[in-house]
Amino acid sequence: MNTEAMQIDVIRTLPEWHALQSEWNALLDRSITCVPFLRHEYLSAWWQHLGGCREWPQGELHAITGRVDGRLVAAAPLFLSEDREGRPVVALIGSDAISDYLDILAEPAFLPPFADLLLDRLSGDVGPEWKAMHLYNLREDSPTVVELRRAAASRGMHFYLTALSACCRVPLPHTWNAYLAEQLEKKARHELRRKLARLEKVPGVRWYFVENSAVAPRDVADLLRIMAENDDKRDALTPGFSAQLADIVRAAARGGWLRLGFLEIEKQRAAVCLAFDLGNCLWIYNHGMSKQFGHLSPGQVLLAYVMQWAIRAGRTTVDFLRGDQSYKLSLGAVRRNIMLATIARYDSTLMGNHLPMKDILPDDDVLAAGLDVAAIESRTGIDVHSSADCEIVTCRLHDSTIKTIFCKYGPLAEVEGPTHRFGAAYEAHVYGGLLGPWAGQVPQLHGVFLDETTGLLVLALEHLSEATSVHRLTNPKAALIAAARWIARFQVAGETAEIPSFLHRYDTEFYRLWAQRAAQYTLPLHDRYPWLPELCEVGQRRLPAILTPATIIHGEYQANNILHVEGRNVPVDWESAALAAGEIDLASLTWGWDDDLRIAIEREYSLARWPDGIPSEFPLRLAAARLYLQLRWLGDEEGEVNIDESSIDWDELEAVAKRFEALDR
Repeated sequence: MNTEAMQIDVIRTLPEWHALQSEWNALLDRSITCVPFLRHEYLSAWWQHLGGCREWPQGELHAITGRVDGRLVAAAPLFLSEDREGRPVVALIGSDAISDYLDILAEPAFLPPFADLLLDRLSGDVGPEWKAMHLYNLREDSPTVVELRRAAASRGMHFYLTALSACCRVPLPHTWNAYLAEQLEKKARHELRRKLARLEKVPGVRWYFVENSAVAPRDVADLLRIMAENDDKRDALTPGFSAQLADIVRAAARGGWLRLGFLEIEKQRAAVCLAFDLGNCLWIYNHGMSKQFGHLSPGQVLLAYVMQWAIRAGRTTVDFLRGDQSYKLSLGAVRRNIMLATIARYDSTLMGNHLPMKDILPDDDVLAAGLDVAAIESRTGIDVHSSADCEIVTCRLHDSTIKTIFCKYGPLAEVEGPTHRFGAAYEAHVYGGLLGPWAGQVPQLHGVFLDETTGLLVLALEHLSEATSVHRLTNPKAALIAAARWIARFQVAGETAEIPSFLHRYDTEFYRLWAQRAAQYTLPLHDRYPWLPELCEVGQRRLPAILTPATIIHGEYQANNILHVEGRNVPVDWESAALAAGEIDLASLTWGWDDDLRIAIEREYSLARWPDGIPSEFPLRLAAARLYLQLRWLGDEEGEVNIDESSIDWDELEAVAKRFEALDR
């Protein structure tokens, strides 16, 4: 399409903004992305409070619209503000913690020209002052990513794409019985049925949605009250956010897309579910339960009732939005990513320290020389849950062919302090001095060099562009079985291999450290879980004796560190490799899967590692490895401030403790 056919306007005043409501919502229904957080009512409620006033203390409206023959065909809900370092930035209205999904609105055919005109308008002589544009909370499949990357590159701007967090959605079958049979693992199905049956025996139980026209101040007050009883939500309920949430609820009710559900026990509201009903999808925005009824799990039961309703009402999806908490996965949710697209004007160092690309990275010429390539074509920043900054670098080789390389950046010195992740420099040693015999089964090492200007070590590895992590496979069983066999073979080889001098050893002090930190960080919870301090003490006393080093391990051999590409597995992220008990890798691989799958993985690992017979001490060592991983989770980096009672599966932790105690007699 000829860009001259599109008229671009900037909306700077509230009267202009409010006048757009009907056109805006009509465009949303036709847009590349249709989510409740882009409804005009929602964005208006957010704008009134600027993210509860904690995210953005100030802002200037700068929405940009595109019209063809007078019809609204595209819109970018933008505002101007300052980042945490005081630099001028452009961001999406709704950014970033409150609104789970955001995007540009556009009819599909008009997105490419609008992306061009948007950047031209923002960077032209009449455009505002800004150093970077932050488009938070794009869904990973958003077409906006492709078009803005193209438009930015053609204008000499730097484009970075970062995975912010996981999100979860459940595709719904046509019946509740089909959902139970097809979407849930055996253990999860049993637990859900048990909780439903237990609560249904309690007299005076009912659940319902409040009709939109009947939503009253009491309903909003009960929503906030019940949420405040949940430890993971209480701190977020500042006066600013509480007022904003109340406005959003009222706006959604007026628009007719609110689903506010309550579960009552003997006429007392025991649980609440705040959802949005839009586009044949039910979006679960928030939920909580009253602690008074916690032993009956009313929050999970209400979610089950809401999902039953969604199936009966013909909805195709329940979207649990941001976060991949265990309760979502147990309800059959599939993980996806939420992305941050950042466009920086002319200088990649203007990104800001609050972004994953926080270091001053090597410039293109230095990177090209270090990688021994002719030129750097593009660089895309990503977040792969690593302790190092990472990029996908597209290079033009000396023979003019194009190649993508995965680059990790980190200091030359190893990471210091309590850690089990030893950094990019250590991982470079692992690739260069340990994994050579496993060529073709691990990422190929392209090269390692030190940028003396920035002081950063660059670890350049093969980029597996078509790979999917095993934990995101629809049916991961075969890949997990293959992963168990592979790590067993790796460990068998490690038992007789020459141990490199740089390789870390998990010794007595290492295990005691994690148990001590776990005890320290969970101190406020010891009264509620009186068995916890004893468990930490047992960990300090017994784990070093049981988990004596026996072989070379990966160290973090969980499903999200194993890529699946063209029918094979490729273990990545080797910065925790060490001389240690092999059972730690097995415990990592089986973490979070149901009992049947876990048993199958253990069986295949055991047969591959000990074909002549399983050692008698194996069950105890595996139980100890699982206990170590639990304690390490509790005592990991920043655990002191991040420990969150709701983020821990306490039933699983207690089961691990009892299993270990039973075997360690």
